[in-house]
Amino acid sequence: MNFLSRLFSNPNSARARLRKLIHYIPEHQKMERQYINAVEFLEYNELGLSSESLLELTYESEHRFSIEFWKELSEIFNMLTMKSEQQYCNNQIK
Repeated sequence: MNFLSRLFSNPNSARARLRKLIHYIPEHQKMERQYINAVEFLEYNELGLSSESLLELTYESEHRFSIEFWKELSEIFNMLTMKSEQQYCNNQIK
């Protein structure tokens, strides 16, 4: 198995975790521009942009996202070494 195969098949990879997080976005949010962007960026393996789109979705939405959502998004940002975004997510948990 080559590196890329392992990267995409690891259930704990940032990509897999991001795909799972996107899947659990509430249905009423799935027509929002930032949700669509997150899905499209993920398709092109743009993990940072996909994650940032989910973060933007939270800014634009009146939906209150769960602590589990914020923890998972924080961990994804940590894996991508996006520290300021990770810190923002951690602040939402407190």
